[in-house]
Amino acid sequence: MRNTKHFILAIVLFLGMSARVYAVNPVPEQENARRIQGYFFVAPAPIYQGNTVQYRGTSAHMGGGANFLFYEGIGAGAELGYFTVPKEVYFIGENVSAGMGVFSANGCYFPFWKRKLSPFGTLGYSLNLGEGGTNFVNFGGGVNYWMNANLGLLIEFRTYQNHKKLLDSSWNIRIISVRFGLSFR
Repeated sequence: MRNTKHFILAIVLFLGMSARVYAVNPVPEQENARRIQGYFFVAPAPIYQGNTVQYRGTSAHMGGGANFLFYEGIGAGAELGYFTVPKEVYFIGENVSAGMGVFSANGCYFPFWKRKLSPFGTLGYSLNLGEGGTNFVNFGGGVNYWMNANLGLLIEFRTYQNHKKLLDSSWNIRIISVRFGLSFR
């Protein structure tokens, strides 16, 4: 009988903690201020290139940005990042093994943006800020876990894809980034 009481107590505590994770953040007077969410991240990012989608090496990806949510979790954002690039990867016929800066402008959707556990999706345009200015489409999604009203943990999957020359797919580049970082609002 005693073990049954402990088991029931453990279940009640577990359910209570689980409900707390999904609870709405209790700061309604600052709701408008919380529509701006910033973030910093680091990520390993494997790079694939060519019509046979050959693995070319792993890049380190780091950066930061911000999202502005203007209507019920729908928003827009911008970010600046930097990729280290393995010397086997070529953009526009030139080796950029030192790395490349990237600017991204995205649309985003946070369906549960007021909750502690806040999943999201994103889609947008990215530009290589190095020589040649390679264009990319990026898309992905992830989750923010808000530890308190202002600071959260970020886990995100993002992929970058370009098609530099339509007739020569050897220039196609795909970068897959698994990001870990901090979010703030």
